[in-house]
Amino acid sequence: MEKKKAIAKIALISLFAVLMMVFSIISFMPNGSLKGFAGFVGAIEKGFDIEGGIYANYTPSKIGEMTDEEFKNAIDETYKRVSALIQEKGYSDANVYLTSDNKIRIESPNESDAKTILALIGAGELKIRTSSNSTSEVVLSGSNVTASFAMQDPTTYYWGTYIGFDEEGGDKLSSLTKNASSQSPVNLYFFRGDSTSYFFQLPVSGQVTNDFLFISSSTGSMTSTDALNLAIQVSTGSYDVKLSIDGNVGEISSSAGDETLLGLTIAASVSLLLILIIFAIVYRELGLMAIISILLFTGSALFFLQAVPVVTLTVASLGGAYVGLILISACHFILLEKVRKEYSLGKKLKTSIKTGYKKSVSIISEICGALAIIFTVAYFICTGAMKSFSMIMIICSLLSVLITLFFTYHLNKSYSALNTSKGNRVNFYREETVDEIE
Repeated sequence: MEKKKAIAKIALISLFAVLMMVFSIISFMPNGSLKGFAGFVGAIEKGFDIEGGIYANYTPSKIGEMTDEEFKNAIDETYKRVSALIQEKGYSDANVYLTSDNKIRIESPNESDAKTILALIGAGELKIRTSSNSTSEVVLSGSNVTASFAMQDPTTYYWGTYIGFDEEGGDKLSSLTKNASSQSPVNLYFFRGDSTSYFFQLPVSGQVTNDFLFISSSTGSMTSTDALNLAIQVSTGSYDVKLSIDGNVGEISSSAGDETLLGLTIAASVSLLLILIIFAIVYRELGLMAIISILLFTGSALFFLQAVPVVTLTVASLGGAYVGLILISACHFILLEKVRKEYSLGKKLKTSIKTGYKKSVSIISEICGALAIIFTVAYFICTGAMKSFSMIMIICSLLSVLITLFFTYHLNKSYSALNTSKGNRVNFYREETVDEIE
C-alpha cells in the first residue's frame, strides 16, 4: 500500500471517529428554540430512576353478573392483555402491575408515551350507537366482540380493522343495517365507557350479512397504525371487566436523579480516558490506531442507543455501556496481543499484523457472537430496565465485531505501510536470537 493512500485512509477513519464523538456531545438550540440538535447523548430517553415518570391506576369493575372467582379471573386475564398490548406497541420501558387491591397500574418514564398508552387503552366498555348522542341507546357493546385486529385486505392490500361479533352481535348488526344504502347509510358511533364523545364513526352503506365488520378506506388512506389503533380501542373496550382510571395521572419521583447521572457520566468519561491512555502507553503508535477505533465505537454506540426506541438512560443501561466499553477494549487487546506474539516469533510487522488478525478473528467473533445471542434471548424474556440493558449489549457486541475486525484492521494495515520494520515504535520486541522472517 502506498504511503499517501495509507495516510489518507487513516485520516478518513480518524475524521469519521472525531465527527461521531463531536455529534455525540454537542448541543445546538438556536435562539432558545426547542427545536435543534441535542447530540446523541442528549437524545437518549431517560428512565424511571433518572427522571421519574407518571402513572395511572385502572380500577376494574364487573360487567354483568359475575361470581368473585370469575371476576378475579377476568382481572388476571385483562392484566395479561394490557401487558401484552403495551409490549406489542413497543413501549418496553413502560411497566404494568397488578396491585394487591386488584387495580391495574401503568407506569411510564416518558410523558408523551404515557399519554399515548392511556389513550390507546381508553377507559370503559365499548358502546356502539346509531347516534352521536352519548345518551342514545347502545345497540352493540364490548361483550358482543369476539375478535379485533388490524389486517390487509387480501384483494386490495389496503389496511383495515377486522371486528368479529358473537351470534347475538351479528344478528343485531344485520338487523340494524337491513335498509342501509349508499343514499341512506346507517352510521355507527363508537364510544368508550361514559365518554360523551365518540372516538370513531362508521357509515355502513349496505346490509351486513356476516358476523364481522372490516373497516377500511376505499382509497387506502387508512394506514397500518390507524388500523391497529382502532383495533386496540375496540379490543380494550371488550375486556371481561370494565376499566376506569382511578383519579388523575400521578407523578413518580426519580430514585437516582441528575446528580447520580452526572456522577456516572464523569466516571464513564474517566474510565474511557484511562483505557485510551493504557493503549497509548502499552502499544504506542498501534495504540493510537486502537484509540481511533475505540472512539469510533463510542460515537457509533451512542448514535444507535439514541436511535433505538427501546433504549432508555437508566443506571442499568449505563452499566451495559460500561460492559460494552470493556468488551471493545478486550477485543483490541486480543487482536494486538496476537500481533505482538507473531512479531516475537520473527515475522515482520506487516506480516505480524496480517497473521495476528487472522488468528484473532475466530476468538473475537465467537465472544461477541455468543454475547449477541445470549442478550437477544434475554431481550425477549426480560422486561423494563433489563430489556434496555440487553439491547445495549446486543448493539455493543455487534459493533465490537465490526469495529475491531474491519476498521481496526484497516487502520493497522495502513499503519504497517508507514512503519515496516521498527517494532520499538509499537513496543514490540523479540529475542536477539530470533531471526526475522517473512
